[in-house]
Amino acid sequence: MKRIRKELARFNTAQETGQFGWLKMSVSDDLYNHEVEIIGPKGSPYEGVIIKFHTKLPPSYPFNSPNISLVSNIIHPNVESETNSFCKNLIIGNWKATNKIINCYERIYNLLSVPSPESPLNLELGRLYGTNITEYNKVVKQHCDVYCK
Repeated sequence: MKRIRKELARFNTAQETGQFGWLKMSVSDDLYNHEVEIIGPKGSPYEGVIIKFHTKLPPSYPFNSPNISLVSNIIHPNVESETNSFCKNLIIGNWKATNKIINCYERIYNLLSVPSPESPLNLELGRLYGTNITEYNKVVKQHCDVYCK
């Protein structure tokens, strides 16, 4: 619990100074559950879109990774469309106790700008990203306009 409090305190300080202007985390009395919002990166089809997540930390955190789930309905080559979840391996990777929650959200933010074509969970969108980036951006933007308000 001490580790979680320390991470959240550092995050709050960084957020107040504008270091993570693209990220907002709401912390309740329950240190193991957090609501997180990412503002889509500039130059991406998610630009300006507020994408919501829920983070659940296991009691064994930091020895076991957080569980990050999408609340917003987005489409992305690395998001499985039926479960609306990011490829866990891309977000968590080889989790070590030295990793931090913010590392996961930095990876997500980067994937919003540049999807990983090697690990598409949405094959159709992954193919479109690889063959016609203009159409990919159009399709994603249209989806966000409808489902991410």
